[in-house]
Amino acid sequence: MNAPSAQRSMTTPSERLRQLVAGRRVLLTASAAASPILPDQLRKAGAPDVRRVGLDPGPVPEGDWASAVRADRLLHNPSRHLIAALSRDDPDGTAVVIAGSRATTASVAGRPVLGHRRPAWADLEHRDVQAALTRSGETILQLADARSLLQSRAFAHQTAVVLRGLPRTSPSLGSTHNFLLLTNDDPATALHDLAGDCDRVAVAPFAHGLPVTVYGFVAGRTVVTQLPVVALLFRDRSGRLHAPGILLDSALSPAEIATIETETAAVIINAVSQSGYRGAFGVDGTLVGDQFLIHDFNARVCAGFRAMDSERLGIHPSLLDVVLRECDDAEELLVDLGRRPIAHETQRAVLWEPSDETFSWIADIPPSDAGREAQTAWLARVASQYAMTWAGKVGT
Repeated sequence: MNAPSAQRSMTTPSERLRQLVAGRRVLLTASAAASPILPDQLRKAGAPDVRRVGLDPGPVPEGDWASAVRADRLLHNPSRHLIAALSRDDPDGTAVVIAGSRATTASVAGRPVLGHRRPAWADLEHRDVQAALTRSGETILQLADARSLLQSRAFAHQTAVVLRGLPRTSPSLGSTHNFLLLTNDDPATALHDLAGDCDRVAVAPFAHGLPVTVYGFVAGRTVVTQLPVVALLFRDRSGRLHAPGILLDSALSPAEIATIETETAAVIINAVSQSGYRGAFGVDGTLVGDQFLIHDFNARVCAGFRAMDSERLGIHPSLLDVVLRECDDAEELLVDLGRRPIAHETQRAVLWEPSDETFSWIADIPPSDAGREAQTAWLARVASQYAMTWAGKVGT
């Protein structure tokens, strides 16, 4: 995307990764342990011994949000099981740990965690901060006050509103606590469902347009992005939002891509100026006419990074995130990447859970050369057969 004029770095991200792990034992835990690719990539970077370490033998909570919250808690307060596993695989205590992009602890049982999020970086995902960064027009209030606000005249003229629950214990992840309420919907069901995890909610008018997601990396004032993708976003009969994947083969025009990238860079650089963040990011927004309205900024590797072409990137996206977070000269490392957009894989769509048959039909979506109207009409028509509404067609 945009790369400022700067002298080319004397090293590359892959070379800097080698400096971090060569000759060292690497323990993969939390979300990093699930990757089938990272061990081989780390061995190629010179790590002689790469092992996976399970966090805990206990039951795994359902849902991405619950699993992420549980993992971070266990890293901050290791169980006897985790401490014993670390001691077994690293008896001399000299290993480094990689625990995924969401990890916020600097060390586990005396072992440094590479690429962890600093407190100010993790705070970027709190809705209070998000609302200020993205200027999304959200109103944040106590759950007990939400019903009266939703029924007030302030929202009476809106075709739809988005209701986001704010979990008590951590930032929300993905669409786990999000509802899209239409004009005549009673908010009671959504508010009741949110009460289990949330005391507060964020309420905002729904933007009628094309849901778009942007993935990339930032350091300093250098922002490097993958080509924007269409977010697959659906509303079920209860109003709950589902985000099962992304559409890579979309019909975005060069002018639309330029608008999306410009608005994305403005929000990202604003976040960097406030927090010093560097690393991977994901941005969610809506393309409305010639405007791109951003409503989410995720300061971490997101699910869509799996669609990046790692060979052309020169390093696995998760490991580039680690390198940028660990290196003080991170901006220099990004300059070369900023000379060209990051390519993505060639498949038409990516589903986060390919085994989930609920959305398997998305693979049959018409190609981009059929035109955007053909794609969105197809999504709306087929989604309705599954008692869902394509968010890009709500209210149209």
